[in-house]
Amino acid sequence: MSNAEDAEKIQNYFDEQVLAVRDMQHRGNNRLFEVRTEEGRYLLKQYSGFQTDNWPRGERESMFVSFLWGKGFRDIPQPIRFYGIDNVGVFSFEEGEVLDPSEVGKEDIKDLVDFLARVYDISIDDIKGFPLAREACVTLSRYLEVVDVRVDVALQYGSEGPFGQRVKSFVDSMVRPAALKLRDEFIKRTRMYNTNKEIPLEEQVITPADVGFHNLLISPEGRKVFLDFEYSGRNDPVHTIAHFMQQDNSRLLREGMLSLFLEEYRKRRRPSDFFEERLRIVMPTVEMGWVLRYLNFLSPTYRKHVAFSHGDDPEYMERFVEERLTKAEERLGELTS
Repeated sequence: MSNAEDAEKIQNYFDEQVLAVRDMQHRGNNRLFEVRTEEGRYLLKQYSGFQTDNWPRGERESMFVSFLWGKGFRDIPQPIRFYGIDNVGVFSFEEGEVLDPSEVGKEDIKDLVDFLARVYDISIDDIKGFPLAREACVTLSRYLEVVDVRVDVALQYGSEGPFGQRVKSFVDSMVRPAALKLRDEFIKRTRMYNTNKEIPLEEQVITPADVGFHNLLISPEGRKVFLDFEYSGRNDPVHTIAHFMQQDNSRLLREGMLSLFLEEYRKRRRPSDFFEERLRIVMPTVEMGWVLRYLNFLSPTYRKHVAFSHGDDPEYMERFVEERLTKAEERLGELTS
């Protein structure tokens, strides 16, 4: 949608009269609009269709939110409607602000764990029929496969663009050797396991996937609303926990907050010894995965995805690539030091 067309097109998704539309200028994965109608306020979300793996962002989020809403969850947006052909979702509009990592306190950690545990407590009968999350890792070998796929994408990149030589040198001289070393160490750590065997269904969960304080709104009255379920599905809980701990925002939390998160999670869920062992085994692969996520810009499809939500702005794209490349270099330096 262009700005000139927004109001007219958005009316198509509402029976009642649309009174006002505000492009929220969201710098995330999609385009977000606040819509005011005669009946109330809504969030209209136009999902990006540019995914290297054709992941159905909108369809999956709509399914997951509707499922949780049907289970009685009310600390999430209310799903209104999903228009699959247009890849558009309509939800209740939730007022609030995202906490800066430095503002996150003990009660916030406990509330995040409580939400995650309530989702994870959903019965095994519901879990059985749930589709897998994006990049789900229900075998140990899958954690390594995800890294391998991302490394292959990076290795295929040429030397074009203003950062071409820098990127090519980084990938060839740093990323590839680190990935090979990681593979060798992973094989050694897992030699006692059948890495192709799925973890028991009773240890699998349905998960929001992208869990973190960047996806938590706090209203002026203190109500907390959890957001963003585009990558949700059935998975190993270790995958979500490890990714939460390696996220940029999580790494900026005050000292002791991540330890408190794990402590509260263990108290609430009482995970098995195998959970603890998996967490120890896969953490380096998840950290390497974050290095490679910063290199997503190497994919032409991903650059189209960024242009969809951020606009076709060459200067912004150059800043974006510089920022991501620098992060990748810094994270890999930490991982290999």
